[in-house]
Amino acid sequence: MIVSRIDSHHVGFALCDFLVGDSGVYLEELAVLPEYQGKGIGTQLVLECAYQARGQGFITMWASPLAGDVHRGIWLETRGLLPNVEGIQSSLDEIIARCDSLGFSR
Repeated sequence: MIVSRIDSHHVGFALCDFLVGDSGVYLEELAVLPEYQGKGIGTQLVLECAYQARGQGFITMWASPLAGDVHRGIWLETRGLLPNVEGIQSSLDEIIARCDSLGFSR
């Protein structure tokens, strides 16, 4: 679990499931407190998850948009998690490059 803190307060987290025997990491949960949304915290959490996964030899990340949640799907796509037949999956390099193009870096 990756946790985002501001002034020692937890403001968001990402739960990434590193699948043993698979080349991908699953972004299982991503949450940011409402009053901190829109400040780049979620993007930074996705980026950190991608860096940690790449450091462990993984090559892809995937996520499932919540049924009917178009905003989440668009948000994930903007950060490089592109839809495919099994949900949303992309290479970690694409995700890192997309977050970098949005002005985020590790």
